[in-house]
Amino acid sequence: MSNEHVATAEDRAKAAMEEEDEQPVLTKQVDLMDVGGRPFPLSMVVGQEAIKESLLLASVNNRMGGVVISGRRGTAKSIMARALHQLLPPIEVLKDSPFNIDPEGEFGLDDFLKADLLKEGAVPLSERETEIIKAPFVQVPLNMMGDRLLGSADLEESAKRGKTVFAPGLLAKAHRGVFYVDDVNLLDNETANIILNIVNDEYVNVEREGISV
Repeated sequence: MSNEHVATAEDRAKAAMEEEDEQPVLTKQVDLMDVGGRPFPLSMVVGQEAIKESLLLASVNNRMGGVVISGRRGTAKSIMARALHQLLPPIEVLKDSPFNIDPEGEFGLDDFLKADLLKEGAVPLSERETEIIKAPFVQVPLNMMGDRLLGSADLEESAKRGKTVFAPGLLAKAHRGVFYVDDVNLLDNETANIILNIVNDEYVNVEREGISV
């Protein structure tokens, strides 16, 4: 073999190694999916057609009351939940609303806003400032207590203002988005019952330290 052919082969090998170094590593992409980076597309999940259809129907009909997925480990439950979230469009909310209230009031109003609208000279809902935000995705931690789920009095703000101030919980944060409960059977009975009752009743009444919301 001539020196010219050897040099050419070496050049090709070097070029291939340089190109390989520039390409993203597949394992890094997989890791990102595992830790909540760019989720796996719902359309690329093989099988599970009934689950995918149920998730899509729930995303367009908020009165369905949620979707319960049952399956052993490795059936792509978490992957499909996160993939569904990526399909949801941004939502328009009243600016700085902790409950992600729709400007047209289509998905209900919280009691604080209702009371504010009844005040003399209150700005009508249609004239209030709005903002566009990404549809929320909230995953429930297994060690969560009821106050974290529903909300409670904000002691610091209450001390500053001299009156009880309510701090909304994870349910408020997830309103009009995805509220994801992984391994619901591992939650304590009280929290699991609260979630199931909310799904059944389609509303929740929170009473904390003199506040009823």
